[in-house]
Amino acid sequence: MSHFPHLAFSLIMILVLSFSDVMAQDWRFSAGYSVQKFGLEVTPNSDYYGEIGVTQKGLLEVELERYLLYRLYLSGTGSVLINNAESAFHGGPINFNRTALGLNLGVQWNKFGVYTGVHGSYTWNLKFKSYSEDDYDPNSYWIESNQQYDIFSGGFTFGAKYYLLNNFRIQAEIKTHSYSNHNFEPVSDSGFIPAVSEVDFRELTFTIGVSVSIPWYNRHRLEK
Repeated sequence: MSHFPHLAFSLIMILVLSFSDVMAQDWRFSAGYSVQKFGLEVTPNSDYYGEIGVTQKGLLEVELERYLLYRLYLSGTGSVLINNAESAFHGGPINFNRTALGLNLGVQWNKFGVYTGVHGSYTWNLKFKSYSEDDYDPNSYWIESNQQYDIFSGGFTFGAKYYLLNNFRIQAEIKTHSYSNHNFEPVSDSGFIPAVSEVDFRELTFTIGVSVSIPWYNRHRLEK
C-alpha cells in the first residue's frame, strides 16, 4: 500500500502531461483538394451515342479546428467546386456550381481521427452534356435544365482523418443530403441531343481527399 500514492501520483502526472500536450494545440487550419462522387439516378437518352460516365467533381476545401478538451475539437468547413468540366478524372452527364459550409465535432488521436456534423450547400447553373443534331460533333456541348432552380441542400457528415505526416493528411467523408429540388430534365428544344433525359440527385455523396494542416499554439500556455 505504501507504493500506491507514488503510483497514483505518477499516473496523474502522465495524464496531465498528455493533456497539456494536446491542449497546447489550440487551433489548426487546413486547406486541401478532394474528389467527390455524386450519387445520381439517371435515365439515359436512347438517341445519345457517347459515354455517360460517373459524376465526380473536384473540390477545394478549407477547415478551421478549435481544440476544446482532451482530443476533442470543433471545426468549421467550407468548400467550392472548382473542377466542373470534363477531364481525365472528373466529369459526368451534368455540370453545376456548388458551395458548401459545415460544422463538425471530432475526436483526434495521434494520427487517426473521426468526426461528425451537419452541412448545407447551394447548387446552381445546372447543365446537361449533349452533342449537335446536325453534325454529331463528338465535342461536348452543355445545355441548360428546363427549369433553372436554386438548389439548397443539407444533411449530416460522417468522416475520418489520418495524418501521414504531422502537417499532411488524407480524409474520407460520407454525406447525407436532403435537396429542395432533386429531379431535373434538359430543355427539349435546344437543337442538341442530351446524354440523359432525366437526372435525380441521390441522398449520399462520398468524398476522399488530401490536405495540408497547420497547427498553432497558445504561446503563454507553452511557456508554462
